[in-house]
Amino acid sequence: MNVTLVLDGETYDVDVEATDEGTYSVQVGSEPFEVTLAEEGEGVVCSVDDVRHEILRRGRSLVVDGEPVDVGVRELAQASMGAGAGAGGEVTPPMPGEIVEILVDEGDQVQAGDNLLVLEAMKMQNEITAPGDATVEEILVDEGQAVEAEDVLIGLG
Repeated sequence: MNVTLVLDGETYDVDVEATDEGTYSVQVGSEPFEVTLAEEGEGVVCSVDDVRHEILRRGRSLVVDGEPVDVGVRELAQASMGAGAGAGGEVTPPMPGEIVEILVDEGDQVQAGDNLLVLEAMKMQNEITAPGDATVEEILVDEGQAVEAEDVLIGLG
């Protein structure tokens, strides 16, 4: 998943790739990091290159190690689409999570970048967008459902 993060007014290009359950390879600009995440209490423990941080979500804000941090995602996650997208494709999530809201109905025409659904992952809500112009042929998940990165969420044609 590629995003642009704004952290305390600074902009960072970030690429995140799941390597194992709860473990991620994160590249911020040209600097790589190994990150592990685990739910603990009301928040998440995030270890970055073996340095532990406690993260709590307070509304739309984060509290990291007891200090409020202003974080914004400038570009939203775009779902991946399986091979053969021209003849139909499958939308999969960029990471494991829970379906919070489904924003389309079967039969809807969508364009690249249109919001399809909202996925909560790592205590953050991510809008999953259409990877291309298509018709929503089949919705394969329900709100409240837990999904894995390889699960098919929506069939497009």
